[in-house]
Amino acid sequence: MKKVLLILDGDVAKALLNRLIQANITHSEYDVVYINDSLIEGIEKNSNFIFYKFDPTSYSKLSLILSKKNHDDCLVVFSNKFDTLEIVSNIKKIRPSLFINVYNMWNLEFNFENLNNFNAILELSNALFQKLPNIPVLAQNVGMKKGEIMEVKIPFGSPYAYRYIGSISQEKFKIVALYRSNKLVLIKPTIILKPNDIIILVGEPKVLLHVYNSITNIFGNFPLPFGKNIYLFLDLAKMSDLIVLNLIQKAKQLHLRLNSSNLVIKIINPSTIELLNKIKQILKDVDKLKIEIFYDLGLDFNLIKEDVKRFEVGLIVIDKTYLKNKKLKKLLFNLNLPLFKSNSILSFLHYKEISIVLDEIKTYEQISPIIFDIAMQLKFKINVIDSDPVGDKNRSVLVEYIQNLNQIFNIDTNIISNHNNPVKELFKFNNAIQILPIIKQMKQNFIFNLFSTNSDIISFKKNKLDQILIPIIEENNEI
Repeated sequence: MKKVLLILDGDVAKALLNRLIQANITHSEYDVVYINDSLIEGIEKNSNFIFYKFDPTSYSKLSLILSKKNHDDCLVVFSNKFDTLEIVSNIKKIRPSLFINVYNMWNLEFNFENLNNFNAILELSNALFQKLPNIPVLAQNVGMKKGEIMEVKIPFGSPYAYRYIGSISQEKFKIVALYRSNKLVLIKPTIILKPNDIIILVGEPKVLLHVYNSITNIFGNFPLPFGKNIYLFLDLAKMSDLIVLNLIQKAKQLHLRLNSSNLVIKIINPSTIELLNKIKQILKDVDKLKIEIFYDLGLDFNLIKEDVKRFEVGLIVIDKTYLKNKKLKKLLFNLNLPLFKSNSILSFLHYKEISIVLDEIKTYEQISPIIFDIAMQLKFKINVIDSDPVGDKNRSVLVEYIQNLNQIFNIDTNIISNHNNPVKELFKFNNAIQILPIIKQMKQNFIFNLFSTNSDIISFKKNKLDQILIPIIEENNEI
């Protein structure tokens, strides 16, 4: 049984003693030193509490109790500044190795080892500070108390809203708990975060502050939360020079316009020095650029998987031909990362708009905040095509959700509602990039999708517009 010495006086000490007795902690023995009877008025004394009434500033009296028992810890909560200094000084003279927790409401400084200086003014100001809006909530009495444990509420429109936990890059931090509707939800990779969820993060304080800003700042985050870098993989032995240079130009523009930390380009099997010089010429004005060149390598897809983790990739730039290779297609989709799929050799500067064709409600509810985030960063307007030739889907809730996002992001948004063929409507906007979800049917062979009426599948196969594919979690996973 641990032995604890409590030296108490004042209102704070009385409240502390009340709470300690009510907690009914039986595995510790407490020696309580006090000078005023008001401290113990109305208190039910438990058997593991022994009370001593004397002036603890007296060195001789304090020596008697400290020599009587070998205390493990000591807590000093006193209402007088000079008495507090005297008590701590006496304890350290009698038992230098005894660990002391000191309640300090006067900004006192102590030059003793084995002492925790509880600055009441600072702690109270921090507690009040965290009651203000848009301030991260940090654990006060757990761990190192330096901000390594943080509570964050997911706001509406956050890039983390409608993201499944497994798709969030958690480098140097972890999501360890989730509270939804005042209930604890056990963390699983397949759980989708929703607005008003409260998550508990653990990690380096500086990293957590950055994550907090990413979660609560609904503007300009993409490619977060998937990762922070844009990645382009080029096998020059299997691609024409025209396609290679076009992909380089598009990756460059995406890096310059989006919140990308680095542009990472992996080149294997370089064909000519002339082509490499052209690539370097295009990229000469790009900051935060990483290029790796490997000679005499086959198309080793494991390189991509390793690079995604090594470089914290959040967006992969690919040519449409990549998805003709079944093995590479499977790998890319299983990475659960956004893909920029180049379907044409048009310059990126040709594009001024983003187009989406609404289909499955839950699917587009997930990706809508990301669509608006991308549009805002690219400074593109958004065309929302709400065509439904069959007429058996009620998407008014989804359209209202998109309109609410439009009010937050303030993007020029054109909602087209009619009963025309949605894919034909889509292709009218030939200066637009299409954003669509990665759904499970896309991972299947072409023959299985030959007669699909899903607008996402049809436009994915048509390969007319450049596309940004966003991974989602589908109905068979946990929400």
